[in-house]
Order: sequence, then C-alpha cells, then structure tokens
Amino acid sequence: MMAFFYVFIGGGLGSMARLGIAKITPHTAPLFPWSTFIANILSCFILGVLIGLRVRGNLSQNAQFFLITGFCGGFSTFSTFSLENLQLLQEGRLTALAAYTGLSMLLGLAAVIAGVRLAG
Repeated sequence: MMAFFYVFIGGGLGSMARLGIAKITPHTAPLFPWSTFIANILSCFILGVLIGLRVRGNLSQNAQFFLITGFCGGFSTFSTFSLENLQLLQEGRLTALAAYTGLSMLLGLAAVIAGVRLAG
C-alpha cells in the first residue's frame, strides 16, 4: 500500500515540475513544443541516473516508486508529445514534426545513456 503513496507523491511533484518547465520556457508551441521537449529529455536523463543507481543497489524500493515511477512518470509526458506531433502533422509542418520526433527520440536515448553512465 505504501508503494501507491510514494508513486502518488512523486507523481504530483513530477507534474508540478512539468508545469514549472512550461511556465519558464518560451511559449512558441506553434513553432516548436519546447516545454514538452525539455521536460521529456530531462526526465530521460533523470531516469537514466536513477536506473544506474538502482542497478548498483543504491536506490531503495521506496525511492524507486517515488522517483522512477512517480516523479519521472509525472514529469515526462508521452501523451502531450503525441498530441503535439499530431498537431504538427495536421498543420503540414513536416520539418518541425520530423525534428521534434527525431530529436526527442535521439536525445532521449542519449540522455538515458548519459544518466546511466553518470551514475556509474
């Protein structure tokens, strides 16, 4: 039952951090969805660090629920990423669509790898 509590609190904090990113990034969503992009790449990096710590036995199960499932789950946003991709497609902005999708995937993977390596 405590796992649900840790996920709940971590998810709330992650969602608040996500809103904070949205508030401090330029509001250029029609040009490029910066807030989602930044939140997702940061979340990938944080997740990589946390996974690296977990693999080395330096992250308790409660911390995993709180940080990995909760915080990173609330901070990153695949549903918004998907919606923004659809909007770019519907607007015929294929270059922005390709850049957003491609950079999100490549930099997300690179961020997870960098995080895992940093934790090791």
